[in-house]
Amino acid sequence: MLIKLLSISAFLILFSCSPSFVRPTVYEPKKAKNVFTFYVNGDPVAAVISNTSAYQASIEYCMLAQKHYIRLLVNYTNLSSKTVLLEPMKAFKLTQYKISKKTKSEYFPEYPSRIVRMVQNEKQSAMLANAFLGIIEAVSTSATTYYSFKGQSVRVNNLQEKLKIVARNTGLRSENISRNFDQFINNINTFFLKKNTVFPNHSVSGFIYFEIGERRDLIYHADKYAYILKSNFADINSSIQFLPVKGD
Repeated sequence: MLIKLLSISAFLILFSCSPSFVRPTVYEPKKAKNVFTFYVNGDPVAAVISNTSAYQASIEYCMLAQKHYIRLLVNYTNLSSKTVLLEPMKAFKLTQYKISKKTKSEYFPEYPSRIVRMVQNEKQSAMLANAFLGIIEAVSTSATTYYSFKGQSVRVNNLQEKLKIVARNTGLRSENISRNFDQFINNINTFFLKKNTVFPNHSVSGFIYFEIGERRDLIYHADKYAYILKSNFADINSSIQFLPVKGD
């Protein structure tokens, strides 16, 4: 009987008291003339196929260096017999619509070098914060004091050892901060879509970032916005609408 009661209690805790699950919001492209839509592992993708080009696009929200961005994933294949110069800074424009107020804002791609610079500034800020934390720890460190059975205080002369531990911990944190930021910068720099000469029957892909005009201290509500992506390169001249839907 006791085991049965415990089982029922566990069931109630698991299913009745657990926090509610909120499905993520994704941006699904709207079907239109020459715009096809499909899903890849839960991510909605738009595809545009012309006589000499195959082009896929997908967008998502992200935060980078404490700023709000819409990240665009582009994959382009040159099906022509000539080379194509793809210039992402000129080829794309993103229009944001606030659904409730029907207001709109236009955004253009952010230069990769500027994003890398912002991340590097975040690294410097993190390193300074760690150094300041180390100073506070060092200033607040004192020798160990304990009391004997007779109530007399006894001080152990271990202050220098403690300060060495503080310095070592500060140095280890600095190494971890530097390594993590450097690795992140290398990774993100690799996946940026930059200017490319695309040869016949070759493809290029990568990320393009649009900084959206939300205050960095506010929470971004993905379901309140829709987007229109305008693309103009090679023989592609498309306008793709992305609407917020619940994802998996």
